[in-house]
This record gives sequence, C-alpha cells and structure tokens, in this order.
Amino acid sequence: MSTHWGEAAELDARGDAFVVVTMVGARGHVPQDLGAKCIVTASGLHSGTVGGGKVEARAIQQAREILAGAQREPQLFTWNLTKDIGMTCGGEATFLFELHHRKKWSVAIFGAGHVGQALARTLLNLDCQITCVDFRPEWLTRLPDSPKLTKVLAEEPEK
Repeated sequence: MSTHWGEAAELDARGDAFVVVTMVGARGHVPQDLGAKCIVTASGLHSGTVGGGKVEARAIQQAREILAGAQREPQLFTWNLTKDIGMTCGGEATFLFELHHRKKWSVAIFGAGHVGQALARTLLNLDCQITCVDFRPEWLTRLPDSPKLTKVLAEEPEK
C-alpha cells in the first residue's frame, strides 16, 4: 500500500500536476478528522479522502479548478457544510489546497556542432525539454536519441 507522500512523489516524478487537499480546520460535526488528505489530478480523485460524499466532491471540483487556473499559491476555503455544501452535518470545515506542478523548462540550441553536442548531452541530465536546430543532418544524427530532445533540420535556422 502506497503512502500519501509516496503517491505524491510518483506523480511528481512523472511530471503530473496535482493538488493536495488537507482538512486543516473543523467546527461542529464534520465527516473526517483534522489532517485528512487527498490528492486530486486533472482526472479527479487520485488517492486519499477528506470525508467522502458531497464535501469531497466539492473539494475535488475546487482542486480541478485550481489545476486549470493560473493561481499557484496555496489557497484556504472554509465551507459551512449545510449552507455551502448541502450536507446535514451542520459543521464547518476548512481545507488547504496546495498545487504541485513542476513545469519543465524549454531550451533551444541553434547549431548541432561540437558545442551543441556537448551542451545537449549536459542538458539531458536536467529536467528540461531540448530542441536542437541545425541545417546539417549529419550533425543532428550524432545527437543522442531521447524523448527530451527534439532534432530540427532547418535549411535556414536563423529564421
């Protein structure tokens, strides 16, 4: 059985964006203990729980909106479970939403000669996407094959 942090590490290693939702506050009757966590990806609930039912559905919806939006800072939401969520618990729950999104950066190398060859090989050790552009096919074929490296043959690379 994977742990919460193991699941998060696997998603991060794959470069998948996700939101960790944590119940950080409770007043009255709530369906889960403080500290309960779940992980939400763009496709929905990945693992864990923050209470199930309507409150979890709302947390998943909020997490997916965060994934689709531009805001990257952690966000707090406090919901009255009766008024805001439509539950009968009567309590109030506060959730922390933390976006985890490791954006790969892109590097363009113009020229696949000796310097471009060395630079591309060095950059392949980093978490980036590389595009190497050259007009000489014989130099492009000397570059290593990697899903992180795109080779572009262009008659006029300056354009």
